Amino acid sequence: MKETKRKGFNFFRSYFDVYNELENAEDKVAFIDALLDRQFMGVKPTELKGMAKFAYISQTNSIDSQIKGYNDKAKQLGNPLLGVN
Repeated sequence: MKETKRKGFNFFRSYFDVYNELENAEDKVAFIDALLDRQFMGVKPTELKGMAKFAYISQTNSIDSQIKGYNDKAKQLGNPLLGVN
């Protein structure tokens, strides 16, 4: 199991809409895995290909904004930051 201190994030309708536009299960799983790993672990995806990569890139602004918001709050509370080793 992957460990994280983050307890949640906003799952925007745009994530759902993009997910539903993906035609095959492989792309859907790759997109959701990348989204969850980024939100909970702070890990930017490097292995995405094709439509899953396109779907993720289309949501990068809102994903990165949420990570920044979490990290800003975590600094204030003295909690671990996402994407920082």
